[in-house]
Amino acid sequence: MKYQKVVVAIDLASASEEILNIARNMTEGNLDSLHAVYVMELPPTSLPYEGYLPLLEEAQARISHDSAQLLNTLAERVEIPLSNQRLLRGHPANEICEYASRSDAQLVVLGSHGTPGEKMLLGSTANKVVQQANCDVLTVRVRREKDT
Repeated sequence: MKYQKVVVAIDLASASEEILNIARNMTEGNLDSLHAVYVMELPPTSLPYEGYLPLLEEAQARISHDSAQLLNTLAERVEIPLSNQRLLRGHPANEICEYASRSDAQLVVLGSHGTPGEKMLLGSTANKVVQQANCDVLTVRVRREKDT
């Protein structure tokens, strides 16, 4: 099946390029239909001392800038145009699902770390996206170094 609009959510880790390539293949070369997103989680809303606020804001700005640059570098490697790259802020699963819904995506592609614990088969973000998305979801098993 050829998907007309695909959202690929990455975490900017080492497997991101592999996940982007898999998503690219799902569009059969129609790169205008491919959107790359990265979600920055919001920091805690309360601080023990208000004097930390300027430091936190400065750190957030730097992290946001660096994240946008890395997203752009990764997306350009698979020829995703800048207009289809989004740096979002909030809870990853919620933001991914909301963006997919707003953009009328037919497919969301994201990695699943497959680590044991609370979510045995999927990571918590992937699990929530599978449950909440209004479209198809493809999870890509991200191999840990000892798995390869």
